[in-house]
Amino acid sequence: MNRAGLIALLAASVAAPVHAADPEPETETAMYAVEIIVFEYLDQQRNTPEAPPPLTGFDGPVAAASSGPQPDFLLLEPHPQANFRPLPPEALELTGIWNRLQELDAYRPLLHAGWIQPGRSRELAEPILIGVHLPSVPGLSGQFLLSKERYEHLRVALQYQPPAAADGWPATRPVAAEIDESRRLRGDLLQYFDHPRFGVVARVRALPPPGDGETAPPD
Repeated sequence: MNRAGLIALLAASVAAPVHAADPEPETETAMYAVEIIVFEYLDQQRNTPEAPPPLTGFDGPVAAASSGPQPDFLLLEPHPQANFRPLPPEALELTGIWNRLQELDAYRPLLHAGWIQPGRSRELAEPILIGVHLPSVPGLSGQFLLSKERYEHLRVALQYQPPAAADGWPATRPVAAEIDESRRLRGDLLQYFDHPRFGVVARVRALPPPGDGETAPPD
């Protein structure tokens, strides 16, 4: 099964709420594939609170997926929360960026994960939590919140406190760094959430409704 087919299958398996007492058909809820990479900046001498360092070293906004060994992933079983379904490694599309971050001395990749979820209003949207829905990472906590009103928005609310004496950090444990930003999404363009100490690359892609899946490319 190709990547598009796998994502469509996972999207179809995300349960939609059922209201047996309501005879009126419900509006189809849009489904989304969300993928994030969280990384740490190691060369702190070049960073200032006013000007986070640019994410450099890539030939384009998305590096091609590597054909070499893939990074280790902590795969999650389907979560009891029916509106969340983790994506397996073969369905992730930003592996090239993850691999490139591993190759560059200026960065330490911390977390690469993806999932399928519905797009709901801000009042009904459910946060995706690190350590609950996503793998735990030492020193990293927080959530991702995708909501859809007239436009889609992604809120990233993370805190990162690296271990004392980590590479590129002073021996005393620094104050936790924080990103808390909500951004309107424009198609499936990559989004960068930056802080002088760490950053997030995110992509959110609307999935076709059931029955309107993408045509598999010929072999």
